Amino acid sequence: MIRRIGLLALILTATGFLESQAVAQVIIVPARDPIKEREEYNQRLATDWVRIYLGRKPTEKELALMMQRLRTGASPAAVQASILSSDEYYKKYGNTQAFINGVFQDVLGRKATAAEILQLSAKVNGMGRARFAAEFVAANQLPLVNPVQPTVIIVP
Repeated sequence: MIRRIGLLALILTATGFLESQAVAQVIIVPARDPIKEREEYNQRLATDWVRIYLGRKPTEKELALMMQRLRTGASPAAVQASILSSDEYYKKYGNTQAFINGVFQDVLGRKATAAEILQLSAKVNGMGRARFAAEFVAANQLPLVNPVQPTVIIVP
């Protein structure tokens, strides 16, 4: 048993867990491939962002481009911002004020106030949509959950 589960058994033995729990079992879930899981996770993110922000599924070419960017070091926030700053997203709203309101609604789940629209309209016009979207996403992103975590189940 110690050879099969290695360090976990040594830790449990050292803490007295295995000796005190005669009926305890350690279930080892088969090893997961963290690279494959990260790839699947990023693909779900990219697909969901296109669906939410553009109202459609990404084309194979779009998905391949987003995945390549993520594989080569672009952050998920950078990919998200690129969708939000796209011509397609902007055309969905038609003007800068509606675009800002759309970004607020899609990223924060609320409408922008009149004061926010006024302040940010000048910012979008001055710095451009790409930089605005990148800064907006960076300032308002929630931490993404890491989908790759070890799985060990101890059943008493």
